[in-house]
Amino acid sequence: MNPMLSLVLLAVVAGLSKAEEAMPVARQNELVARYCAVCHTDAARNGGLSLQHFDAASVDSSLAAMLLSKMRGGAFGAAGLPIPDKDTRTAWMSALASQSVGSQEWSVSRSNQDVVTASILREIPPGTATPEPSLYRLVVSCGGGTRQGSMQLSWSPSPRTGTLSVSADGNPATFVPVEGREKMGNGAAITTGPAAIMLKLKMPLDSLKVGDLFPGQTVTFSFASMSGATRDSLSACSF
Repeated sequence: MNPMLSLVLLAVVAGLSKAEEAMPVARQNELVARYCAVCHTDAARNGGLSLQHFDAASVDSSLAAMLLSKMRGGAFGAAGLPIPDKDTRTAWMSALASQSVGSQEWSVSRSNQDVVTASILREIPPGTATPEPSLYRLVVSCGGGTRQGSMQLSWSPSPRTGTLSVSADGNPATFVPVEGREKMGNGAAITTGPAAIMLKLKMPLDSLKVGDLFPGQTVTFSFASMSGATRDSLSACSF
């Protein structure tokens, strides 16, 4: 086996082992179902997330990073339930931190319905006005028979309304309004601004730059780093 591949596999196994040591998979799934999936349902998709089918054994690294960010931002109480004790919260977040490794590279999955999904994360370090890192997650999907693709941008930890600048492949930016309100999926009397938006643009060849929703924050997602096979699968759809 290639020595470099062996090192990568060892790192992945080590990361999974650390997550399991921090908190068993079954316990993570139980907590997500209780505290997260009640609000982040298939129907509501608050923050652009559905956690009804969450499985810690195979969680996407960028999704794990977003969950960790929202927990650090105080989302534990959003379900209207008493929050877990400190030891449980610490172990849960430690598991998510291990599962977040590799989130800034493209992660690709294929569903039983032949839907190809690629996701990637970008992080802005904390600053004076933002005590926690700001995360931006891009999810691109294609398949399922309709050949209609989707491209979703989400951000964490804070919801926001305003205007988002979007530039593909170095072209002049267009400006997209971010509007609306999100209501927690469990019916709790909690509403916020949006934390996700569907982007209506052709899949970039090289890069996608988004920013200005939050002052001074701009991130770039590299499409050039996406594998050829993934690009071919996603390019079969219109966006």
